[in-house]
Amino acid sequence: EVPARELGKFQHLSGSIFKIFSEQVHVVDPMPIEPTWNVYQIVDPHSVKPAFAVWLAVTPSNKFYVIAEFPSEPWNKLMSTVLTISDFGDEFRRIETGKHEKFHYIPQRFNVKERYGDPNMFKETQKHSGRSLQMEYFSTTGLWYTIENIDNSIAVRLDRIKQLLRYDYRRPVDATNKPQLYVFSTCRNVIMALKYFSIKKSLNGGYTYGAFEETWECPIAALGYGATTIESWSPNKKIESTFQDDYSEIEKGRNPNYCSDPNELSFANTYSGKRMW
Repeated sequence: EVPARELGKFQHLSGSIFKIFSEQVHVVDPMPIEPTWNVYQIVDPHSVKPAFAVWLAVTPSNKFYVIAEFPSEPWNKLMSTVLTISDFGDEFRRIETGKHEKFHYIPQRFNVKERYGDPNMFKETQKHSGRSLQMEYFSTTGLWYTIENIDNSIAVRLDRIKQLLRYDYRRPVDATNKPQLYVFSTCRNVIMALKYFSIKKSLNGGYTYGAFEETWECPIAALGYGATTIESWSPNKKIESTFQDDYSEIEKGRNPNYCSDPNELSFANTYSGKRMW
């Protein structure tokens, strides 16, 4: 097994998926979000816990930074939530407008270039409304989450994260030997997920091929959807043109009469209820 470097020491993390991950190398102090950075939000809904969201920024040099996350409470200790989709939208807005105390380095407003969601969960039809979860988020929060052309292969998503984390751990980190993916130190759930996401142990103490521990699956799923969908940096047309953000549409989106057809953009093929993770 390839050892991971932790606190200056090499050690084997049995069953760990991202053995190359090192807090010394991949975790950085928050820095100002430059206007030229492209910011993406990726959401992985959960049937019991809050939806998990990450904000992933891509720089003109194609570095990837996880700059914020929701929720900020320890994910492994959250068993349920009283928050609704509307509440999630309000929390997302707090983060994106620089009003969340934990993410104080975020400017008063930045433009999210694109929002992506779990293509399985967002297709699921909601019994109370007959709409897809994708449409439910839009009608409740005014935020549109793209689910088309998102790779649904677990193996591909995990491999892409590994590619972005990769560097030669046997050599010093420098300009020619460095990873492409970094995590701001404020995003403790993503850090813990990269550190502890692992193959599920079987009853006999071994490991079950293709099965993963569920504790950190949502943070890894959100990161994986983003890592496989986001292409290399390109100019953000939102900034170049009107510099309007999504929130000008929120009140419209929350008006139930805004969408003339309540089934608009819903999917005929409903989600089976089984997570594809």
